[in-house]
Amino acid sequence: MSKLNSPIQPELEKLVDREGLHDVLDALSTICYEKADHIRTTLRDIELARLWIHTARLLDTLTEKVEL
Repeated sequence: MSKLNSPIQPELEKLVDREGLHDVLDALSTICYEKADHIRTTLRDIELARLWIHTARLLDTLTEKVEL
């Protein structure tokens, strides 16, 4: 479960209010894919890259479910 009153929560809420949950999730997914690519090419850590890809795919699934 997430922490209550996380320091980034107010900023995330403003972002979701301004851009919409769908767009925020989509952007997070893109960031995860980019991190995976960076890790794969610079650190050559395939397992860590796979974790980022897995997270991106989960976010993709959520993004599809949040279609408004």
